[in-house]
Amino acid sequence: MTRQTTKPLFTAPAYFPGDCDFCAASLLGFGGCTNLPKTYAVPVKSLVLNEQRAHEAVNLGPLRRAGARACCEWLRQICTTKNPNQKTTPKTKGAPMKRILSIQDISCIGKCSQTIALPVLSAMGIETSIIPTAVLSAHTMFPGFTFRDLTDDIPDIINHWLSLDINFDGILTGYLGSARQIDMISHIYEKFRQDNTIIILDPVFADKGRMYTGFDIDYANKLGSLCSKADYIVPNITEACYLAGVPYKEEYDIDFIEKIMDILVDKGAKNVIVTSIQTNNKNGIVCRLQNEDSFSVFRDNIDAPFHGTGDLFASTFAGGLINGMTAYEAATLAVDYVNETLKATMEDNKHNWYGVNFETTIPYLTDRIRKKNEN
Repeated sequence: MTRQTTKPLFTAPAYFPGDCDFCAASLLGFGGCTNLPKTYAVPVKSLVLNEQRAHEAVNLGPLRRAGARACCEWLRQICTTKNPNQKTTPKTKGAPMKRILSIQDISCIGKCSQTIALPVLSAMGIETSIIPTAVLSAHTMFPGFTFRDLTDDIPDIINHWLSLDINFDGILTGYLGSARQIDMISHIYEKFRQDNTIIILDPVFADKGRMYTGFDIDYANKLGSLCSKADYIVPNITEACYLAGVPYKEEYDIDFIEKIMDILVDKGAKNVIVTSIQTNNKNGIVCRLQNEDSFSVFRDNIDAPFHGTGDLFASTFAGGLINGMTAYEAATLAVDYVNETLKATMEDNKHNWYGVNFETTIPYLTDRIRKKNEN
């Protein structure tokens, strides 16, 4: 039997580190699509990356040619995008890609923290670097989850980056693995903050009136010192109460929220956004800015609590700020995206209990950004 061969779908003008991983992932994704033409045996090596060297990442077996062609179109776009480290890359219009650092845990299952921040921020056109604070087998709502503290790994990461003269346009901090990490994060703020660096702190440690497993009041008190060093803090109502030293209430009004924000500002917080506020069958956020302006954004309440919606808000809000939006524009985008994602999740009668289907609503997010950029 003669093996069928195919011509290279295109020849890339340059080789980029990581394109093998990108191509393999894209082929797997597109290869699983339905309603595509007949399956062909498409060797990965047919994706030629330069004149002499074949692209031989992994043996993926039979793949749909339509999937491979879609992958190649993506790779073609990547290969023709400006790379500041490669002089031979074709020039493109516009400013260099923004870069953000996401500091939070990796929950291997559960759609939260880094597994939300990475795809969301990347989809918003921002290069996303990470410092994983811990690795959990699943997020803390799963019974019996495993936890590996990565505190001791963080100093080496920081020192290596300092030796490389790495810069960040933004820093997003979420779930920390231990109280010891608070001082390390403060050090990161000091070393990597530049005039244009925006620091967003999501103090992830509590919800619905109680703390997550592994946290206590001493942690909350120490985290308060970090809040004064961030440009924006985005606690939910429970976390805001702990940080302000105010007893949590199941029922509250806007005056109660204003009181909490007054205390947080007095403690040194610059711009405060309190999330997960429910009132008059609405759900949303209230913001107090450093210039004393304030605003709120509310949408119809969707009575379906899911883990990770706070991470989704914080990631989208941070991405909006890094992309040049005002605090109001970024917060409105984040509220709308969370709301849209909740609706899409509830419409899926097979959705998982442990997280929202943000993957299916990323086109909504990117379309909103595109329209904003066109105006």
